[in-house]
Amino acid sequence: MNNYIGNDLNYKAYENIEDLSNYKSDLELELYRNERLKLYSTHVNFIKNNITVDSLRVVEVGSGSSALLYALEKSNMLTESSLGIEFSNSRYKFAERWREDCSFKNVNNVNNDNNVNKEKRGKEKPPRPRFKKPTTSEVIEFAIDNKIDLPGFHDYYESNGWMVGKNKMKDWKAAARNWAKRQPQYGVNNATYQQSTTTKPKTHHQRISQILTDDLKRSVAAEMDECDFQENGNHLSE
Repeated sequence: MNNYIGNDLNYKAYENIEDLSNYKSDLELELYRNERLKLYSTHVNFIKNNITVDSLRVVEVGSGSSALLYALEKSNMLTESSLGIEFSNSRYKFAERWREDCSFKNVNNVNNDNNVNKEKRGKEKPPRPRFKKPTTSEVIEFAIDNKIDLPGFHDYYESNGWMVGKNKMKDWKAAARNWAKRQPQYGVNNATYQQSTTTKPKTHHQRISQILTDDLKRSVAAEMDECDFQENGNHLSE
């Protein structure tokens, strides 16, 4: 059987081997387990007779049902946590069922689905959140919080469909910061904001009024409730 596809492991090569559904009763399952342990008795004796260490930790790649690891633990040779790495999901589930049934303490099983694939997924970049164009009020609040002036920013991008060159905008806040940085090139500076900070505004709408340019004033007026605008926004038209 070919275990490789190109340079990658074929993780499905042993799928459905030792599938728990193949064993019709607990007795049948137990008899099969005993056969596996007997198969590895020679390996256990070899390790016992040739390796003299105070503690033994084993990492087995392609561990199947982890029968070798369980045979070592039953012989009291695994004194530290050991690891069985099995790519077949069916064999991994078999090994986990065995571990739980017999309460093995020093064997941990990992599988392609919860180890290798997770590592690959972790390297993938998370999807970028879908762009949502800001309202005029959101642009204004952003300008206030960041102490920048954004004359014409909302109207400009609203008119061109929130495009940056030929591409759809991805981050309007980054675009706003760049817009503010480019202002000196067009003879615009932060004098509006600096002047607004000389006196503390009394209301939220007055704060907005202090940094709005004429084009944004018209946009805000259209968004505000007519009654609210008459009560609190008369200063916008001054």
